Amino acid sequence: MKIAQSITILAAVVASTDARSLRRKLASDTMIFDEPTHHQKLVAYCLSFEKDCGQAAADAYCKEIGYGKAVEFEKMRSHDKETLTMESHATCSPKHNTCDAFDSITCQVRTQTFYNPMEHGRALDGCAETKGIGCGQDAANLFCKDNGYDAATAFVRVDTLEETMHIGDESVCDPDWSPCSRFEYITCAAVHATPVP
Repeated sequence: MKIAQSITILAAVVASTDARSLRRKLASDTMIFDEPTHHQKLVAYCLSFEKDCGQAAADAYCKEIGYGKAVEFEKMRSHDKETLTMESHATCSPKHNTCDAFDSITCQVRTQTFYNPMEHGRALDGCAETKGIGCGQDAANLFCKDNGYDAATAFVRVDTLEETMHIGDESVCDPDWSPCSRFEYITCAAVHATPVP
């Protein structure tokens, strides 16, 4: 019997010390940052003054806060707030210059899919502990956290006749004594990256 489950993360906890507005797409693969800031200044539209503008600067911002590349961005002119370049950390003051910034940057959530995940040389069991405790999402989340991610966004769990390892209590499931399951794959995501204030 195959148990398939796909989990979509609908909200992420993202902290911002300057209370910038952040919103989350209803999808598991992107995060939108409105008027993104770096060291309490708007992120400049170019990596350094008038060089590597747009995609390069947006990618640098996403990478800095723990996401993948930028998949979309919008430009704006800053009339009253200073901007800061991501590469040289140079400040542009709108009192004396024309300063372009990002109105928004959409970053790709960092994900990885692990096929036939293992734990201590055995297939990872579909339950975190013996006696069917923490099956499915709980076990997948523990695996993702052990591998540097925040949560499992998708997985497929199947019954198996092989020995498996529970990730929670590190016990072995022996199919001669009890039903065992394993994961065909687990997709993990990093979803709580924090912008630099």
